[in-house]
Amino acid sequence: MLVGNYEVDNRTGEGIPELKNAIRIEAARLPQMGSMLSIRWLRARLELAKLSEAQTSRTSFDAICQKERLTPQEADTLIDLLHDLGTVIYYGRDEGLRDVIVLQPEWLTTAIGYVLEDREVVKAKGELEHKRLHFIWNTHYEPNRVSYDDFYHPYFLRLMEKFDISYRLPTESRSLVAELVPKVRPDLPWQSESQMGLTQRELALTCVMNDEPPGLIAWLTVRNHRFSTGRHWTRGVFLAHQGCEALIEMDGILRLTVRGPSPDYFFSILRDSLEYLIELRWPGLEYEFQVPCSRESVIERRCRGRFAFQNLVRAREQGIGSVQCHECFRQRDVGELLTGFAATPDVVGKKLDEVIRLQIETITLQGEMAEAQNRGAAEIRNILAALSSENRDCPHLFSIIQKHQPLWRVWGGPQYQVQLFCEQPEQQHPVEGGYTIEQPLEWLRKIAPYAALVLKVLKLAVPFAAPVVEMTLEESTAKSLKPRLDVMEKLLNDLPTIPTQFASSSSRGLTTVEGAGLRGFYEFLKTIDPERVWGNLRRVETTSRDVLWVCPAHYREYDPGLPVLPEPAWLE
Repeated sequence: MLVGNYEVDNRTGEGIPELKNAIRIEAARLPQMGSMLSIRWLRARLELAKLSEAQTSRTSFDAICQKERLTPQEADTLIDLLHDLGTVIYYGRDEGLRDVIVLQPEWLTTAIGYVLEDREVVKAKGELEHKRLHFIWNTHYEPNRVSYDDFYHPYFLRLMEKFDISYRLPTESRSLVAELVPKVRPDLPWQSESQMGLTQRELALTCVMNDEPPGLIAWLTVRNHRFSTGRHWTRGVFLAHQGCEALIEMDGILRLTVRGPSPDYFFSILRDSLEYLIELRWPGLEYEFQVPCSRESVIERRCRGRFAFQNLVRAREQGIGSVQCHECFRQRDVGELLTGFAATPDVVGKKLDEVIRLQIETITLQGEMAEAQNRGAAEIRNILAALSSENRDCPHLFSIIQKHQPLWRVWGGPQYQVQLFCEQPEQQHPVEGGYTIEQPLEWLRKIAPYAALVLKVLKLAVPFAAPVVEMTLEESTAKSLKPRLDVMEKLLNDLPTIPTQFASSSSRGLTTVEGAGLRGFYEFLKTIDPERVWGNLRRVETTSRDVLWVCPAHYREYDPGLPVLPEPAWLE
């Protein structure tokens, strides 16, 4: 990132004081600069720096910290700090990588460079056979080249995935190195300027940047590989999801085009993924999202006019319904131009009611299932984003079921169980275990507005998630999805109506009473489960910046663990 230009003359010294002062100013702005550290932490850091190895184990680091009287929590904070400063490389939250600390980053980058330069991987257009890694990193027959023990090879490959350099292909015996994909664009089902089908809609976006970030397309290819169609090249990638297709291409400016019966959901994921990647990899890069002028019909070519995305957002916030295109001079609907972007905070809950109604109307019509599913998934994503903005420290979705009781307990009245849900997109399902409550109405009364919102989300999610869930859960659990929502709805209907004067909107997308209910639910979870097991749900952050709580099975999609590499073989 370039922050300034300074002219200096080494002979006269002119300009050097100004340059030094600018360096001081920028250094002072660096993270952690000027922060006070405990002398115990400094001693532990110095002991770590004395190690001559390129890497060490987490066990060895903990022993150093214990010697310097650091608590386990302090040791965690210190190693995270050293990682943030670039002193070490460590991913403690990744199950496969938490045991190794890289002390010399160049030791790792050299190993990755060997893969990028390997003639066979280049020849295979980025497809890396895992059986070749032993040759690349160990028996390469080059005396002036570093050799790495086979023990580290799975760690290196997993770190390449963490750095968005590669991803595992479905066979699990190969990976794709995105920087080495073909330069030639493959044949595609459609081009961004080609006509659409009569049943399709199109959403498009351009990203104008002052500089083209190196590796942007390669990183986007890796970070969105779950949508891969196998069509990728150095300047673009073609993706697909739930009946929708997307073309991302760089030709001086980045263009994103998504087509399908209901492209809103897929479009929002890819747009957020792009924005998150730019902010993560190139902080300070100047860029602007622009929305192309809409078409009059599916057979009409798109107008060349573009609207600044932020201007459209401000227009919507001020109640301006249409804007004029400066190219074709037609009035364009602001809402239509922004379709696929996050809803304004005060309509999130209301919009969910409308989507549920539309789902009921279209769910039985052949050919409209994908459209209803995409529309519902988009609204669920908006709701979960609003909930995470309010509180990301606990799971958000739950249901209530009546427990089966032995005869001797019937006299005490029915017992109910609160059961948490995995939040995996389009596959939401209850997890095992739960929390028993004796007086559900009294408990629900405290969080009623929030519980009602959760019920709406689950009513929208369950019809589409059920077929997938039936393949992964016990049959009895899968079949109980709808009945458990009926129990929850009946309990909520028995509660008094929430006064509307207390239901004002908040800036985070929830009403004030929904936000209060969420905080009450969080307090309930902390009280009833102080160990925070929470059904073994684990928090993840997706490449599009969504925060989700997922079950162990779905967690593997975000953290697949170390790859299992084949036994070393002699290669030419």
